[in-house]
Amino acid sequence: MYRMYRRKIPGETACMSADRTIDLTQLLADVPDLEQLPGVCRDGVFAGAPFEVAWDGTWRTTHRRGPFGLTLDDVSRDDIIVDTAQGVLTLRRPLATNSNSSGQVSGVAISSSLRVAGTEGSPTALFRTYVSTPDLTSKVCFPEGYVDPTLRFQATARLPLVLGTTAIDVLFIARGPFLIVEAPAESGVADAAARFREVSGAIRMVLSYLLGIRLDRRNCDVQLDSAGRVTQVDWFAGRSGSEDTIYRPIPVSWSEWVAASRALGLQVRGGPLVPSIVSAMVQTFLAEPGLAAPIEYLLRFHEVPVEMRGAFLSVALESLTDQLQKKGLFEFPKPLPEEQWTSFLKAAQGLVDSQTDWPKDQREVVLSRLRNLNSPTNAAKLTVPFEALGVKLSEDERKAIDKRNRLLHQGRLLSPDYVRENRQAWKEAYAVEMRIYTAVNKLLLVHMGYRGAFIDWGAGTVGEAPDVYGLITG
Repeated sequence: MYRMYRRKIPGETACMSADRTIDLTQLLADVPDLEQLPGVCRDGVFAGAPFEVAWDGTWRTTHRRGPFGLTLDDVSRDDIIVDTAQGVLTLRRPLATNSNSSGQVSGVAISSSLRVAGTEGSPTALFRTYVSTPDLTSKVCFPEGYVDPTLRFQATARLPLVLGTTAIDVLFIARGPFLIVEAPAESGVADAAARFREVSGAIRMVLSYLLGIRLDRRNCDVQLDSAGRVTQVDWFAGRSGSEDTIYRPIPVSWSEWVAASRALGLQVRGGPLVPSIVSAMVQTFLAEPGLAAPIEYLLRFHEVPVEMRGAFLSVALESLTDQLQKKGLFEFPKPLPEEQWTSFLKAAQGLVDSQTDWPKDQREVVLSRLRNLNSPTNAAKLTVPFEALGVKLSEDERKAIDKRNRLLHQGRLLSPDYVRENRQAWKEAYAVEMRIYTAVNKLLLVHMGYRGAFIDWGAGTVGEAPDVYGLITG
């Protein structure tokens, strides 16, 4: 069910409620600074050479191996083991990218891991993921706050989640800035570290989609024992560059949330990120990893030029449709009932087989096409999941989806000549694209268990901030 309103309301308000006391200084101290962990290579072609590693996976060393230096072909593709003051640092699959005759070699590693000296055999009690993010203070309205006894204003936002019986905290701190995912080690799990990486990745993917902010940039996983000591740290380079977007499915900033909640009659103080709902969405994502594909398309469609985004979004809708169909949520309607189709196909096959002067491969081509005649068109398929999940499409959204064939086969809606003669023509394509984007968002949000306000980008004014909101009520 959806209710649609159009209303602009200025002003911002915080949506924080219950407080949790956190030692922010200790939270930050638990992240060893990889740049401050120089060491000496243990073995291999760099044995005895000093190593420096950065959090983005880049590394450099200086060697002394003959007068001609070391060529890239000489660099081993095995892990590089470095002894540091804090413990053993491992660089996995370290690619060498540059070397010179002075003895300097540099490269990049997929990941780096530190096992803290003196903690061998100490079981992990707590996991944390630290993600490097932009400042979220004015971009996201978190449901709860937390305070630090000393640095009160540095501790800003908290989203408590529950997955199964495990309580997980998502925290944002302005120092860094960092988004932190924290969870206790699950008992009885064979590889608790791998399980945490999976859960942390799912949380970050769902939040990336909801917030329009990539949370898979450089990050590290930290393991702590029951005494609070850091035992292991794993650094991952993550994505490079800025790929955030203004596009997001729900109103997450304070100003958007105030406008949407007042227009829809919601409680302003509640905030858009309801912990139980976000938890349910993460559970759905963990159960259906195939959802990563349509979410990735929705996160990246803005990177292609306007007027070609529709093709990207059409692929997102097809990907989501395939995922929902595999779940058995609906069957595609067929033009003819099965009994009538079987009778017709048998007669048609007999007619083709009687054409003995046709080469066998030609008959096979014709038969193959005949077998697909009782399938619905691709455009028709794309409206079926909306009906099955009870997602109402506006007439404009339905017309936009009908343009799927042109978008995919031609890559654009408007001809180059038309665009040259009409400088404002891009607005027509943009409106179609935003209607597809909104439709896919509604379908995905409903399937993942979201309930609450969403942004209707297709009903907004081109070039202005969205001011039309709808409500998903279940």
